[in-house]
Amino acid sequence: MVIAISVFSNTHVKMLKGNGDDKCAYCCPKCKHCESKEGECSKDKCALVKSGTYCCTKDMTTSEVGAKCPKCNKEMHKVECKKGEAKK
Repeated sequence: MVIAISVFSNTHVKMLKGNGDDKCAYCCPKCKHCESKEGECSKDKCALVKSGTYCCTKDMTTSEVGAKCPKCNKEMHKVECKKGEAKK
């Protein structure tokens, strides 16, 4: 019984840590699709932004810091890829 719990715990910790491949360089602010290089989202043709950048979902203004959008005063959200989404 103790061995089974130990094996489960080690597997669970590895899943939480990931293997390093779940970090993507660029993400789509709309659908969170990720790519390894700059460009356009292959799903919805939106411009990809660097992962960790803040973006206004209304007018797609980007910023390095979280704040309100200077254009529309809407709260900007941090753009990160879906967890587990593989690099392309």
